[in-house]
Amino acid sequence: ANVSSRTEGSAMLHFQVGGASEARRVATLLISQQRETLPGRKPAVLFDRRQRLRTAHSLCERWRRGELSTFAYLSKLNTLAGRSYND
Repeated sequence: ANVSSRTEGSAMLHFQVGGASEARRVATLLISQQRETLPGRKPAVLFDRRQRLRTAHSLCERWRRGELSTFAYLSKLNTLAGRSYND
């Protein structure tokens, strides 16, 4: 798996894996390591590309219906893309 990271207060890691089975192995390992080394911390959130696209589409539809303000919509999209308020 290829890994890139950027930290600013909290860690944001991006993994490029060879397939679904490798992604599951990496996710399982990360979550187990987090439980051991960072007890009480907010749990890791793992998204695959398809899930991010579905979430982005859902956010867009909610914004178009007026359920989200423009600020909330853009904030959520930026978070989904791995950005932080410090970028």
